[in-house]
Amino acid sequence: MRQNNGSPSGFDDNDIGVAFVLGCDNTSFTSGSGYAVVLGSSSNNDNIRLARFSSGLDADNNITSFIQVALITRPEYFAIRVTYNPSRKSLVSVCCNQWIIIP
Repeated sequence: MRQNNGSPSGFDDNDIGVAFVLGCDNTSFTSGSGYAVVLGSSSNNDNIRLARFSSGLDADNNITSFIQVALITRPEYFAIRVTYNPSRKSLVSVCCNQWIIIP
């Protein structure tokens, strides 16, 4: 995953953000609900986030973050791995050599 903008501004109209959709209940990401790894926010902190989106991945208000990892340098390529453990119903994410577990 890579964002070449030094300060991604989010997902509202005329903003710049990037997402890798993990799953969506609709063929259109702008109207469906699902999960994604996102980069870009209207706040001052541009963190890589594991998030759920509803009613489309096209507005900051539609995105709810589960976890965040602060960025050290930009623009860079990031290695991100997200796995789902069905027996525990939990997500595990590895980003930038940090382990984060979501119960």
